[in-house]
Amino acid sequence: MKQHGLGPKDVSILALGDNVARIAALKTRSVDAAVIAAPGDMKAVEEGFKILLEVGDIYRLPMGGITATVTKTRENAAEVRKVVRAVVRATRFIVDPANKEDVVKYIEGFFKLSKGPAEEFYGRLIPALSASGMVDRDKIKLVIDSAVERCLTDKPLDPDQVVDFSFVKELRS
Repeated sequence: MKQHGLGPKDVSILALGDNVARIAALKTRSVDAAVIAAPGDMKAVEEGFKILLEVGDIYRLPMGGITATVTKTRENAAEVRKVVRAVVRATRFIVDPANKEDVVKYIEGFFKLSKGPAEEFYGRLIPALSASGMVDRDKIKLVIDSAVERCLTDKPLDPDQVVDFSFVKELRS
C-alpha cells in the first residue's frame, strides 16, 4: 500500500468471502474496492467495474504447480510422471499462439465470460505460464519469503529443499 501512497488509516480490510460475494459488495456499494481473483475480475468488468490495479504486475509469483508428498513421488513415480506430462502438454497447448482461438473459446464457456473479457484473461494468463514446466528459482524464493513474512513458516528455506523438477526434466530427455 505504501508504494501507492496509502497508509493503514486510509484502508479498511474486510473479509467478504469469495469473488461472487466481493462483486455483490461492490454492487451494493458496501465497499469502494475489492480484491478479486481472476477470472472473477473479468466478471466485475462485465458488471461495469474497472480494474484499478493488476496485482500480478507488481508481485510476480508462480501461478501454481503440482504438489505431492515425497512419499507419493517415491511410491507412485509413474503416476506422478503421467500427471506432470499431462500438465506440461496442456500448458504448451495453451501458450501456443496457434491455439489462442480455441483456448479463448474454452475460457468463455468455462468461466461464462464474453469474448472481450475472455481474451483479456487469456492475455494475462499466458505470461504466468511456463511451457517448460519449470519456474525460475528467484520466483520460488519470493513465495518462500512471502510465507515467512506472513508467519506461515518460521524459517526461510532454500528453494531446492521444496521443489523437485526431476519429473519435468525427464520430459526433455
